[in-house]
Amino acid sequence: MKNTVAAASPLLIALVAGTAIHNGVLTESDVSRLRVELARPGVIQVQHEPVLDEHEQELLAEHNPFGVPLTTLPGSRTLIVREGYTLLHNNVDLIADWVSYHLTRAYVNGDEERPGSSAFQPDPELMAGRRAELSDYAGWARVYDRGHQASNADSRGRGMKVVLESFYLSNMTPQSSTLNQQRWRLLEDRIQNLARDRGELWVITGPAFVDLAGDGVVKHLAIGKDLVAVPTHYFKIVYVRSEQGVDAMAFLIPNEPLTGQEFDVNLVSIDEIEKVTGYDFLSGLEDTVEDSIEELRAFQVWQPKESAGDGS
Repeated sequence: MKNTVAAASPLLIALVAGTAIHNGVLTESDVSRLRVELARPGVIQVQHEPVLDEHEQELLAEHNPFGVPLTTLPGSRTLIVREGYTLLHNNVDLIADWVSYHLTRAYVNGDEERPGSSAFQPDPELMAGRRAELSDYAGWARVYDRGHQASNADSRGRGMKVVLESFYLSNMTPQSSTLNQQRWRLLEDRIQNLARDRGELWVITGPAFVDLAGDGVVKHLAIGKDLVAVPTHYFKIVYVRSEQGVDAMAFLIPNEPLTGQEFDVNLVSIDEIEKVTGYDFLSGLEDTVEDSIEELRAFQVWQPKESAGDGS
């Protein structure tokens, strides 16, 4: 269930030795790997038509009902379509550019148990050398977790096969351990509660590489022998159907040891996420509808309807 959709030269400019991260702090005393990339340009749409069988097309439509995210960024990428999610794997960064999935009340109420750590595995749909390996995360405990993009809890309710597929490393990124176990997890919990209340919603989540200095380049670490990219930020976009058609809420969260539930400070517009990722996330909607949704920023994190009116 895969399809390589693009191939060109990567954005990587340089690989510099001399830095490492310990306990979330960048230091000069240890040797690791620092990548320097061009900042992601603005969105330019491009159509790609992967070759999928009928069942894969149905899954792609289920998990991406508002259009598959599009980009013209150079790179080598592989589209993977599964029962529980779809993703576009970046064969240079060795993480997914985005992961998209349909989340329903039945799925989040599923009773499949979380498997043990042995469930983490390289993605069998990807070739060695074009994927992350378990060894790439070795030695980074308490600094970076193998952070789910489509969370394990979001994968329940569709059977253990789907749960186990959520543990493929293509669905992981090197995520700050504190962030993964605290604010990110709490945000996932909030979205799961929203799915219980609304009945269904859709999520697109993934890494972002943000030009914090504003000088046109992005500096970020890459870990392991295979140089798995460490994002500077994460985005998460939540869509629900409404009387107006589609409502959306978007977050941009630094890959830092963040705690607490102050999600409102991480609210952004979809336009802002598109600027830092180079992706068009609502490509299947009419331009006027897409523009009106993408330019809006939610003024607060949605609550269940019974506690916050219509939640919009």
